[in-house]
Formats: sequence, C-alpha cells, structure tokens
Amino acid sequence: MNTTTPATTAAQAPTPAPAAPGIQMLDILGTLAKPAATKSSAKTYPAIPDPDGSVAAIADQFASDIDEWKALDSSISISKAELTTLGRLAFYAANRGLKEPASSVVARGTKSEILVTFQNRYTGSADPAAVTALIGDNAGRFFYQSFELKIDGDSIPAEKAPAIIAEISEVLTRHGCPAALTAAAKIKPTKEYHAARHAWLPEVNLELDRLIPPVAVVRVKG
Repeated sequence: MNTTTPATTAAQAPTPAPAAPGIQMLDILGTLAKPAATKSSAKTYPAIPDPDGSVAAIADQFASDIDEWKALDSSISISKAELTTLGRLAFYAANRGLKEPASSVVARGTKSEILVTFQNRYTGSADPAAVTALIGDNAGRFFYQSFELKIDGDSIPAEKAPAIIAEISEVLTRHGCPAALTAAAKIKPTKEYHAARHAWLPEVNLELDRLIPPVAVVRVKG
C-alpha cells in the first residue's frame, strides 16, 4: 500500500494572509521604463493689468531681446569653442619646457585682441589608472584624491538631526580636523506654503515675499 502523502497542489495551497492596511510601497530600483510623458493642456493665467499698453510694449521688447540674445549667445559659444581649441595648441607649444609659463595666449584680430586663458582650476579625473599610465611616478607628486561628503538635511528626521550633527562633529574633532565641517542653516517653506499663503496669509504676502522670495523665471511663452 502506498502511504506517500500526495504533494499539495496549487488549488490546495494555503491562502496568504491579507496585507496589512496602509500604503503599499514598491522597491523600485530604476529598472522600470518611465511612462511616456503626457502633454498637459494649455493653461490660462491672470494677466498683468495694462491700461496704457506699457506692459505689452515691455513684453514685446523682452521677446525680441530674447530672440536676439539666443542667436548672439549661440554665435559666442561657437567662437569661444573654436578659440579654446586653437588656443590650447598654442598654449602648450609656447610654454613647453618653461618653469614660469604664460597664463594666456592671444588671438589678434584687425580691431581687437582676445585673450584665451587657461586657469589653474581642474575638474579632476575619475580614471586614476589612466593618469598614472601617462606620467608614471609623477602621478603621486602632482595628483591627490579629493572628495566631498554631502549630507541632505531634508532627508534626516528633525528629532534625529541634533544627535547626528553632534556625532559627526565629534568624529572630526577627535581626528583633529573640526574645520572640515561647515554648515549653513536656513528656513524653507513647506510644500503647502506656496498655495496656502494666498488663502491664509494674504495680508502679509508682500512682507513675506521680501523675506523669503520665490524664484521668479521670466521667459517667452511658447
């Protein structure tokens, strides 16, 4: 007689316990494709009063100036890139072997002179092996590892912030470099403030604007 207990089938599997009430959060690792952006419908905004047409004149002038600035800015960027490329070659050729190199090279025009300066500021490299392969033993002489640790205070619960800051300060002090820690504190409005201020704080809106002004962006519509 076969006494083997038959395997539990899917239909016989125990029913899972219901999930606890509340918001169910998914652990998203960035592997999911972003949904296609939906085009928002055109919005209407209250207009600045313009009894004498001066606002319209300023708006038209601003739009015209922006168009001219964009064209000029594009031309400047192209010229700057070309002068930088040509200047770099001249800069290294002229300073080859010099212990006190010139800081700049000049592009001479018929009516102007343009200095191309290469400052003692560098963005750094994320590939130390490539630098070492180029300059060998001099890598340790001319390069060092630079790093910066940044803490997002908004991500720390308010009740835990004092203890965390004190512990970080204590660690740096213990290692003899308390000056490495710098901090800047400021108050920031809540997400609700921007809209709620018009309903709850209308009498002091202008005063608040002088203390904590919102960022204003001026652009051509369309």
